[in-house]
Amino acid sequence: MKINRTYTMDLSNFQLLAQKKNKSLIVNLAVRQYFNGIDELETLANIETRILMINLKNRTDIDDTLKIILSNLLYPTSSS
Repeated sequence: MKINRTYTMDLSNFQLLAQKKNKSLIVNLAVRQYFNGIDELETLANIETRILMINLKNRTDIDDTLKIILSNLLYPTSSS
């Protein structure tokens, strides 16, 4: 089912959209992507910090200094 609605948008976005053939498809995809992004962010917000830190530490594209800091936070050594 399709429905026709009028919404206000920035002129710059309208000008970009005006260059495309199937404007409705682009708007539909953009709205769907926006709401999928919100779902992903809400899911990330519910992940425990420790799990995020472990996953970040295991990545290959982060600085070694950050890996050391994360390791010290995750696995602190007791200095007695």
